[in-house]
Amino acid sequence: MKMVSFFAAALAGTLLSGCEEFEGEQAAEVTAPEYYPCRQVPQALAQADAVVRNPSRLSANEQNYWFDRKDRLVKRAWECKA
Repeated sequence: MKMVSFFAAALAGTLLSGCEEFEGEQAAEVTAPEYYPCRQVPQALAQADAVVRNPSRLSANEQNYWFDRKDRLVKRAWECKA
């Protein structure tokens, strides 16, 4: 009987430890290009340009996203220049 209680307690402890909040790395939030601070636009534009230069590894939806994002970042860069 003691063995069953021990295993039940161990199982309960294992289950409860699995309920802890995940503290790992989370995906970064994506800011719309229209709201980027001007000092961050060149870096974001360089990233989008690098992705767009090799579109064959992306799905059609991802290609559309990155091409649109690059265009919007270019517009934002012009707004920052003015």
